[in-house]
Amino acid sequence: MGRLSVALLCAVFLLVSGCAGQEPLFSVTDVDNGAESASRTADEILDGDPGGPLAVPDIPDALREAAALSGGPRVADDTQSTIQYRVVAASPGAPELEDSFLATSPLNRLADIPVHTVTGLERRLKQSLDHGQEVLRSYGYYTGRVRGTIVHPGTELRNAPAGKSAGGFFGGFTRGLFEAPASDGSYTVRVTFQPGSLYHTGNSAILPAADTPGGEAAAADSADSTGSTASTTTVPTVSPDGDTSPGQAIWPGPPDAPQLPRTLADVGLPLGSPARASDVLAAIDRIQDLFRNKGYPFASVVSTRHILDHGKKELESEVRVRSGEFARMGDLELRGEPGIKHSYLENLITWEDGEPWNQDKVEAFREKLRGTSLFQAITLDPGTEADADGRRSIVTQLETAPPRTVGGALKYDTSFGVGVQAFWEHRNLTGRGDSLRLDLPVWQDMQEFSAKYRLPFFLSPKQDFIAQGAILNQDTDAYDIQAQRVAAGIERRISKRWTGTVMVSAEGGSIKDPDKSRRDYQMFGLPLSASWSDANSLLDATKGSRVMFSAAPYVGSYDGEFTALRTRVDAFTYLPLIGKDTLVLALKGSIGSVFGVDSGEVPPSVRFYSGGGGSVRGYEYQSLGPRNDKKDPLGGNSVMEVSVEPRWKITDTIGVVAFVDGGMVYDDTPDFEFGKDMRWGAGLGFRFYTAIGPIRFDVATPLNPRKDDDSIHFYISIGQSF
Repeated sequence: MGRLSVALLCAVFLLVSGCAGQEPLFSVTDVDNGAESASRTADEILDGDPGGPLAVPDIPDALREAAALSGGPRVADDTQSTIQYRVVAASPGAPELEDSFLATSPLNRLADIPVHTVTGLERRLKQSLDHGQEVLRSYGYYTGRVRGTIVHPGTELRNAPAGKSAGGFFGGFTRGLFEAPASDGSYTVRVTFQPGSLYHTGNSAILPAADTPGGEAAAADSADSTGSTASTTTVPTVSPDGDTSPGQAIWPGPPDAPQLPRTLADVGLPLGSPARASDVLAAIDRIQDLFRNKGYPFASVVSTRHILDHGKKELESEVRVRSGEFARMGDLELRGEPGIKHSYLENLITWEDGEPWNQDKVEAFREKLRGTSLFQAITLDPGTEADADGRRSIVTQLETAPPRTVGGALKYDTSFGVGVQAFWEHRNLTGRGDSLRLDLPVWQDMQEFSAKYRLPFFLSPKQDFIAQGAILNQDTDAYDIQAQRVAAGIERRISKRWTGTVMVSAEGGSIKDPDKSRRDYQMFGLPLSASWSDANSLLDATKGSRVMFSAAPYVGSYDGEFTALRTRVDAFTYLPLIGKDTLVLALKGSIGSVFGVDSGEVPPSVRFYSGGGGSVRGYEYQSLGPRNDKKDPLGGNSVMEVSVEPRWKITDTIGVVAFVDGGMVYDDTPDFEFGKDMRWGAGLGFRFYTAIGPIRFDVATPLNPRKDDDSIHFYISIGQSF
């Protein structure tokens, strides 16, 4: 066989292997001068051949060598080394196409998976050119082209034609025998987009499905405009007042039913927007939600049709919706035995009786139920039948979660040593969603037993009743105290972000501080507090802020009678720097003061202390501020604290932090000259993230220590430091 014949056989084989078909991202009808265009891909033609698809040829070694001698690429076999390649994409005037293609194309994503032959690389390129056509459509370029070139290693740059396309009209590839290869000897695959004109959204209509009242007439009017719904060349125009021409879209419902969307502009896709497929599909997805929020709980999109007008460079859309019956929101209909009183659930309701059905409010009710931690499965559905006023009940089926929890934690702190915390909690004590929690933290020098009871919706859906009590036994460098305290009050949800609390408290016992003998004390207070928060978590916030204000007037007797006002402000903010939670900068600032008395005239529980794991890491617990001759901390009337903590989450379960803390306690009001007399500590920490919150391990050292300060402190506990 002569060299020319061999070359012709190679050309036929390469032409057949390079043919490609195209699949659009979503179905459209191409309209050009009123006529449809249609095409069959090479694969479809081969599949329909009576002789069946072409078999993969067995190429003899002699033919491989002949192809190489004739100027074509050497065809590798499976026993030879794998082919390495890199992908270079270019899209003049539309760089978003290049970025999207490189991020999603099989050619680039599979670059690390071996390919053994040039033919295999060409097949991979063909598939990616099909994908490139989808990328073009997804960004609104419906007549664009994408082409590919394989540049072989070992060739030199010459001034010669690049070759003819081996693909279909919308895409193909060439073998670039005369282009410069990659410097490392690997193949280079060049993909070039020719976007063409950017299409924009044209007329659109949201119409009733044929089986919806008014739908048959609208469909007939639409068909009459051209004589056939299958060959429609324009979408019925919808005017701003909702009228369609031709035809009027009539939805079932009373006269006071909310206005429904008539065009894609009503669901967030303005007329004349770039006709990106993702934007069009997202707008269509919003149609069902909008119908279900305007009185139609059973609405669904049943069909869509998209029409390309090449003359206007527009994409027209028609969406058919089965609305179902109009409904109003009614009462709860409980199924099963949820183990909780109906009155409790009614206080969680997020809608007004009789208002048009709103699915968003149903989902808000679901979120409130989840927030109670009382249920492990929640099902909410519209009732099967409506009453005379069109109201449908919200059928509620709840599966109750175990109401009791027993747990514990092991902690370690350089100041206290090893500590154990045990707790017991009941989250539905009397069937009204009321909770009781008992805590028993035990350290060598500190023991406490506390109880807290919360009754939700006390006298109002916006407020809870709280009662708490504690027995204390603490022997620290600052004081030795045995005492009891109780408090009760109201916590009210003022708004979505604001919460206020009013309490009445009483405390009494005996105490010995460093400069005084043991003595009895008692005091009564009216603690007031307000908090604002948009943080996304209490134990491990990654964005948002929290601010807490407190003011507590006290009267009592200690070293004589006293009257005092204790105030404090704490602010926290969390700034995501990389990703949602990969790198978060956490900031904290606190300031507080006691007015009306000297610090030595009030019990230690009224004074301020600083230092340790909850304030300034790197220093002993409560050690900052005024001290006596024996270096025992005395507490003070004012405190200032700041913290900076970058938190890097390496994996889903492991993280590291660095931190700098500063603080000081003063006899009088704080010195606002920043940094003066402040003690600073810094360190590193590790976080192990669990379902109950992060477990933290911190190592800290003082930056400007006093002579008696230790150089290293360790802290192990649950939850972030703030």
